[in-house]
Amino acid sequence: RALGFVAGLFFCFRYLVRLQLGVAAPKRCVQTEWGRQLAGSVVFRFPVELKRLLRYLEAKRQDTGVEINVTHLTMKAAAIALQEMPQLNGHIALGRFYP
Repeated sequence: RALGFVAGLFFCFRYLVRLQLGVAAPKRCVQTEWGRQLAGSVVFRFPVELKRLLRYLEAKRQDTGVEINVTHLTMKAAAIALQEMPQLNGHIALGRFYP
């Protein structure tokens, strides 16, 4: 009986969480590994040809006089990507991705 009670609590909790979060995205949409990370951290990797990027940064520095670096461009690219595809912004709960 105790096992049935615990299982019932688990399924009730799971139901309430899914009810609150909405419908999860299909598993095939989540194509990355989710490891143990601190809250609020974002980790992503992408290849970039640094020679062209550094030339662009140097030209922008000379044109504007403002000190910009790779982090500024990375954040700008992430902001543009989220603006164009808002479904990328979401969270993971109970091992599922919710946009």
